[in-house]
Amino acid sequence: LVNGNTLLVVGDSGALVVDGGHFPSLARRVIADVRRLAPVPVRWLVNTHWHEDHLLGNAAPRAAFPGLAIVATRAARDTILARVPGMVAEEARSYP
Repeated sequence: LVNGNTLLVVGDSGALVVDGGHFPSLARRVIADVRRLAPVPVRWLVNTHWHEDHLLGNAAPRAAFPGLAIVATRAARDTILARVPGMVAEEARSYP
């Protein structure tokens, strides 16, 4: 199993997750851990770069945390859309 690192930052009124995971199934495990550790809503998910093991699980936290903002640098976003558009589209189809 290939997976990047995931980071959780918890503040007074919201939490931030960095790189939610490679697969929706892994992202759901991360979500369970986040819910256990963070007494505040998750407001942001940061994708550090375009590699699949950092972003293909995005739909799971998007579904789990209403109002979640997915954040990336413009360069990361452009590279994601250019290099993995099919994967991003597939991920979006997996979770309406």
